[in-house]
Amino acid sequence: MSEVLAGLPSAELLERVRKLVERGNVIEAELLVHLAEVDARQLYLEEGCSSMFTYCQRVLHFAESVAYKRIQAARAARRYPRVDESPFNRWNYPALPCSQSAAGPDGFWRAAHGPVPANWI
Repeated sequence: MSEVLAGLPSAELLERVRKLVERGNVIEAELLVHLAEVDARQLYLEEGCSSMFTYCQRVLHFAESVAYKRIQAARAARRYPRVDESPFNRWNYPALPCSQSAAGPDGFWRAAHGPVPANWI
């Protein structure tokens, strides 16, 4: 594959990278919605795990920090549905868990999109 990529014009390679990131963001958003549902139903218990965190690490093989961030983002999306109304490929997932503690519920929206729309206040 690297030989194929080495032969691509720079502009095409950069465009492919942008498209891969967009696809990755959509997949990440879908994963978070599914994780939120698994968490809400406590389906991790059926997998022999005592917590969602343990499930993410043992069954899904997430690194500790990745498990924590994805669980926090999934719970935030479930708790604050306005975040879920945004186009998935515009979310800034790594910022979501941090922004909630610092800025409250609307911090998630601000992290992904900037100021909260006036009609939401």
